[in-house]
Amino acid sequence: MHEAFDTIGGSIGASYYDFFLRIGYEYSNGLDTSGSFTTASGTSSIQESTLDLTNWSFNFGKFFNINDSLKLYPQAGIGIASIDMPQILLTTGGVAVRSSESNNVSWSLGVGGDYKIFENFSTFVEYNYSDYGQAALLEPNNDNRFDSIEINNHAIKLGVRYNF
Repeated sequence: MHEAFDTIGGSIGASYYDFFLRIGYEYSNGLDTSGSFTTASGTSSIQESTLDLTNWSFNFGKFFNINDSLKLYPQAGIGIASIDMPQILLTTGGVAVRSSESNNVSWSLGVGGDYKIFENFSTFVEYNYSDYGQAALLEPNNDNRFDSIEINNHAIKLGVRYNF
């Protein structure tokens, strides 16, 4: 199970006719993780693990005008995710897992709505599913991988846009 908290980010973009392209950044400090992994000596449960995630992405989509004020849009994105996994605490207490860093290709899919509130300002709400790839668990004394954890996120985003 993966539950993000303390996430901050932003994006800047441009649109041409009804198509848009955005460059985005997000950082999650303290992504909580629980689960289990398998070693040669058996399966261990993860009691607590804290991940740090940085993601740079390109998102593209198309606006569908419902009326003069409301636009709906699907979007998709691709990016680079850097996942830093520090030490792992295990329920067995006997195995310490060494920290690791993974750089992965990330991708996302989402839908949103944009509502014009003033001539140049609009507000939006989006749902995004993001897949950041896998973070590897490494043995304490070498680079052997125990197992990998798939990192993904479901997010609802709210915001205000300024339209030039």
